[in-house]
Amino acid sequence: MIITSWMSYLTEEHRLVRDSVREWVKRDVSPIIEDYAQRAEFPTQIIKGLAGIGAFGPYIPAEYGGGGMDQISYGLIMQEIERGDSGVRSTASVQSSLVMYPIYTYGSEEQRKKYLPKLATGEMMGCFGLTEAKSWIQSIGHVNEHQRCRRSLYSEWCKDVDQQCSFRRHRRSMGKRRRR
Repeated sequence: MIITSWMSYLTEEHRLVRDSVREWVKRDVSPIIEDYAQRAEFPTQIIKGLAGIGAFGPYIPAEYGGGGMDQISYGLIMQEIERGDSGVRSTASVQSSLVMYPIYTYGSEEQRKKYLPKLATGEMMGCFGLTEAKSWIQSIGHVNEHQRCRRSLYSEWCKDVDQQCSFRRHRRSMGKRRRR
């Protein structure tokens, strides 16, 4: 029985994508990432490079600024970025899968044309928030406070690459608990 490597199924285009991203990671990420990790900072200067290698929305059609590639190419891009740093890969995969894909799939044509090209170039960075609805009840202790806290949370989109991209949680009334 002959066992064939999965890599033998890659097309020339897939190999070119993989090799190009691998080279970029070696040149632009690997030399700097340890220093940034030690300082607990994200190297924002690589955002344009991520966009340049097609890491933001590679499977989004080119008419919206994406790469128009297949899912195998997307997986290869993410795998190669992961070789350099998991946080950088998370940045690219969140931008592609949790920000761009929902806009492409569920957004209006106007939203696609407005946001996707800017997200693909890194001019805009998207964010997402994730909570578990029931987990707040145990930490706060009261359903009423839980409901008030849920209403006071919101997320903000980063307008450009110079801003820190983060999910901001605002608790207007939760910071000052009433004493009984």
